[in-house]
Amino acid sequence: MVISGIAIAEASAFFTFCVLLLVRAKQGRFLRRFPFFFVYVLYMLITGAAAELLYLWRSAVYPEAAWARLLTSLVAEFIVLLEISDHLFGRFPAVRRLGRFLAAVICAAFLFAYVLPALSEAHTSQLLILEFFKRASLTKAVLIVVLLAACRFYRLPLTREVSGILVGFAIFLTSNIVNCTLMEELGVSATERAFGIIGPLSYTLGMLIWTVALWNAKPALAAQPASPEGRPAMALDLRLEKLNNTLTRLLRR
Repeated sequence: MVISGIAIAEASAFFTFCVLLLVRAKQGRFLRRFPFFFVYVLYMLITGAAAELLYLWRSAVYPEAAWARLLTSLVAEFIVLLEISDHLFGRFPAVRRLGRFLAAVICAAFLFAYVLPALSEAHTSQLLILEFFKRASLTKAVLIVVLLAACRFYRLPLTREVSGILVGFAIFLTSNIVNCTLMEELGVSATERAFGIIGPLSYTLGMLIWTVALWNAKPALAAQPASPEGRPAMALDLRLEKLNNTLTRLLRR
């Protein structure tokens, strides 16, 4: 009974945050700034509502619908992270394309070397999906780390919106990895109930972070602090500008 109450509260909070985020984005007129992200949120809202209805109706297709929603969201999240990569290098079009290319290469490398091999390993159907889900989540977590490392290395301005989206993703991706690992080690039957609560709860927490971060969109500060070597950090910005100009000339050939 307690678990049912927690699940109802979590689902209600999730749908509330989704609606608030989309309505606020429309009011603030920044839907176009993160089109793939907001399409992703809308998709999760609609499919989540459909899944809840199927569950309440005790439909036989609910398990298949829930897994289909989960797997399609995996692909959508990769696309959103590529969009975030564009925002990090927003001031440098050529470097932005390079960042997009590197992000795609990282995703493809992990996909073929780490994620897809899970499909050829000997697992039951449930464990196979868990392993695939865990590896896909780990791949996205690595991509987030690479994006943040690039942002720190080049001292790129990190807006509250972008950092909020990345933190929200990081929270529920970490939860997914831990939950899937525990289910594989301890068994599905022993951890299924906890997974059904902790997983959605971490995702709702991520949605809350997105709602707060995107509630009032603000531009990043252009000012850069001095570098540890005593040289102005603008020198790094100039080198990044030169790299952008070089890549632009190469791409035009």
